[in-house]
Amino acid sequence: MTNVKSNVKKTKHIEATFDPQSLITLAPIHPDQIVGDMCSRNIDLPITLAKYLYRGKVYAIDIKKEFNNDLIKSGKKFNLSNIKPIISDGNTIPINENSLDGLIISDYLNKITGIKNLFKEFSRITKKTGWISIIEWIPVEGKINFGPAKSRRISQEKIITLGKSVGLKIITRRNISENHYIVIFKKT
Repeated sequence: MTNVKSNVKKTKHIEATFDPQSLITLAPIHPDQIVGDMCSRNIDLPITLAKYLYRGKVYAIDIKKEFNNDLIKSGKKFNLSNIKPIISDGNTIPINENSLDGLIISDYLNKITGIKNLFKEFSRITKKTGWISIIEWIPVEGKINFGPAKSRRISQEKIITLGKSVGLKIITRRNISENHYIVIFKKT
């Protein structure tokens, strides 16, 4: 079972240290795709995606209805009609198999347990030859001033091992800021 934990220090969140536009330059994303955004908690990311996916759609998947309500309001502000909110229980994602061209999971895996089962779910809802992007906090030594606790940060190697365990192939991995890395998989 996946459980969400609150591990974020007060001073900064991912949106303060990560530019959503940088994802578009790295991911194999195209304007006509259907892309899921899993629990990013950053309204900027699905809004940026919806603007780019002007012929496609963004499924904003979250466990909190309040976030999706705020997202709908923001989407209307920018005249975006291609955002579809989806409420998840955190364990399963109510999207049909092989529905998404791409899936973005940003700053979520460090908050939960049962990550391997969720990777199976990510693979299930992504189309064959689709892509999955994981954005997480870089593990650090010493005292941290913001972001998740040191014990909750997940290494790139662990993410890659989990992806491979459900049949995903790595496309690329790199640091995208001094605080975050991205791993992009392809479903084969």
